[in-house]
Amino acid sequence: YYNKALELEKAEPELTLKSTDRFKLLLDLYSKAADAAPTLRNDLKFAALHKRGLLHHRKGQSNVPKSEQEIMMMAMQERSDPVKLLKRAKGSFQKALEIYKGA
Repeated sequence: YYNKALELEKAEPELTLKSTDRFKLLLDLYSKAADAAPTLRNDLKFAALHKRGLLHHRKGQSNVPKSEQEIMMMAMQERSDPVKLLKRAKGSFQKALEIYKGA
């Protein structure tokens, strides 16, 4: 599961954050890899959980604008309130922290 997720992620890195289906697929593959890791190999479990955390962290970063103009552009593209975009980013960062702590 882990190797397949790495292949998919490396093949099209931009698609990981743009496609919700790809993002969910990668999360699922990394979760299965963590669950399938032998109990004596905590390093394998940690690696899979770490990648899950990184995915959430990268998704959060992609929702944080670099300037005021960028936040307005993002809000117009998604037809959403700028505050909602930042809340989504905060949620992704919090998920990443929870996963890091669990690893």
